[in-house]
Amino acid sequence: MNVSIVVCTYTLDMYEHFREAADSVLAQTHDDVELVVVVDGTPEVYERVVDDYGDRDDAVIACNDENMGLLVSRNRGAEIASGDVVAFIDDDAIADEEWVERLVRAYEEKDAIAAGGKMTPEWIAGKPSFLPEEFYWLIGVTHRGFADGPGEVRNTFGSNISFRADVFAELGGFDVDIGGRKGDKNLQGGETELCARMRERYGRGVWYDPEAEVAHKVFEYRTEFRWLVDRAFWQGYSKRAMESMLTESTDEETNFAGRLLTEFVPSRLYSLLIEPSKRGLLKLIALMIFTSLVGAGYLYGTTRYSGTTVHVESETDEPTYQVLWLRPSRGDNISVRRQRIAEELATHGVEVDICDVTGTDVIGATRKAVVGDYDAIFGNVRMGLYIGYPLARLLRKPFVGTVSDPISDINDLPQPLFNLLRRYEWFVLAHADACSFTYQATYEEARRRGIKGRKLPNAVNYDQFADPDPDAVECARKLLEKDSVDLNKPVAIYVGGLTESTYKMSTIVTAAEQRLDWEFVFVGEGEQREMVAEAAREHPNVHYLGAFEYDLMPGFLAHADIGFCFKDAEQPLKVMEYGAAGVATIAQPGNLQTRLNDDEAVFIEPDPDVIAETLANLAANPVERERLAHNLQRHAENVSWKAVGEEFYEILEEVVA
Repeated sequence: MNVSIVVCTYTLDMYEHFREAADSVLAQTHDDVELVVVVDGTPEVYERVVDDYGDRDDAVIACNDENMGLLVSRNRGAEIASGDVVAFIDDDAIADEEWVERLVRAYEEKDAIAAGGKMTPEWIAGKPSFLPEEFYWLIGVTHRGFADGPGEVRNTFGSNISFRADVFAELGGFDVDIGGRKGDKNLQGGETELCARMRERYGRGVWYDPEAEVAHKVFEYRTEFRWLVDRAFWQGYSKRAMESMLTESTDEETNFAGRLLTEFVPSRLYSLLIEPSKRGLLKLIALMIFTSLVGAGYLYGTTRYSGTTVHVESETDEPTYQVLWLRPSRGDNISVRRQRIAEELATHGVEVDICDVTGTDVIGATRKAVVGDYDAIFGNVRMGLYIGYPLARLLRKPFVGTVSDPISDINDLPQPLFNLLRRYEWFVLAHADACSFTYQATYEEARRRGIKGRKLPNAVNYDQFADPDPDAVECARKLLEKDSVDLNKPVAIYVGGLTESTYKMSTIVTAAEQRLDWEFVFVGEGEQREMVAEAAREHPNVHYLGAFEYDLMPGFLAHADIGFCFKDAEQPLKVMEYGAAGVATIAQPGNLQTRLNDDEAVFIEPDPDVIAETLANLAANPVERERLAHNLQRHAENVSWKAVGEEFYEILEEVVA
């Protein structure tokens, strides 16, 4: 079987690399190989090719009259080739000596109509430590998850693919408008479109042999993060274009995306937890960023290839600014700080879209970032900060980092992993256009690091809690009574995220077993939801009501006597809400004592016996309970979201200007 191998080249700068590619073709163990060289409109390159290979009987050389692009050149090479099979390799690649032999075996033994193999990396300037193997396709190398072994695939890489000559001719060759001069210059993937047409016509794909190897030279510029970011975005864009042209063209990408989210990301995360390393963390972060950017490119492609425009919803007719605020995914009724600030910004005509970014939520957030006409991107710790910064830089938007929780919140992670995340977080904050810090300790550390930012504490809509809407109070009463809460007994309440490491849910539940004279009410959502719900089923004085709209929280607190907050933080949001509602608070000693004194809250260790004893004392001394509630309420009266919102508006004006 005669095999013609087409190599296209066009610049003298690549000539020595071209010679290596051509020589590797001529050094094949298969003895019936034809080298076909197409020079794309560069006479001086053509002259050198003729000098080096013109006298060979197994070489055919042609030159385009002008630069026509890779796909036009490949089609011309196939037209002048004489082989039964036409194969393609790039001028920056080197074929293994048994490459053609393996391809021929696929045609003879598998009756293939097209065959290809594995692309391996040849690192010219060293392998980048951050690049995950799942995204090697960005550099033209076969990636993890491409195929489990030999078998039929939709297509292989354009630098390691071949076709029966008659099949290639019947298909009309490559569509020259894919990345060609007449089409969209940002489109990539001519072999994808061709092989999708082949599958539609013949019902067959490309036979993949992982032992048919071609090494692809990975030059230094291809290992730079900025280049890879750009590449990822436009690859996603191209995939959307392919999908619009041929509906079956993205089946394999869909399958790969599924494995990425359900297999590869969890696998890398598990490995990182078992054996923390800087390399592992960088690869995991890069994996998430590249996934987001491919999705962003795909969604951007919908604006051109679907004929539709995505509009961002606005609360005002003519907003002065539009902001995308990225935050961790914690549930619709958790993380209310952003909502309160957004409400205050709205009074200045600022439209704020608040988007979750954890896990698959990042896709929707990226879509908004790319398609929406935003003036700035805000990113809140942790994932909002980690994803928002590179996304803002890619889109050339101002970035504001907001730190509402201290880094110590994740210090239960393995120490090496915690240290790596801490370093990345400070790197982002140091390079952001502006920063805000909720906690004094974090703000002071930022100043020590030379990072400028504003100290903007948690606050409360005082009137909303101090004088709650009667409808909210009545609605909460009905919900409490429906769950058999005895409102004639004192009520201890917890409102917020149900997490063990931060808020000690199991400790409160254990204390409830000792204080049957108290009703324990939990309102919120989180990882400990099932544990709390199970306790509610087992103990008559424990009640888990679920998660509700924020506007209903003042109604629940109106029926409470004590509020719990066992988060060792300087100013947890819920403490101010408890205070404004006139609810005495039991809190954990530590950072909160820098803001409140013993006349404003009861500070005890989060121990079930201590909690039970404290509740007994407060039940027996209602005057003391009222005194604590009154003092905390006076403190809460002095912190407002209006003041915080004003400063955020100033930040926005500064970074946009």
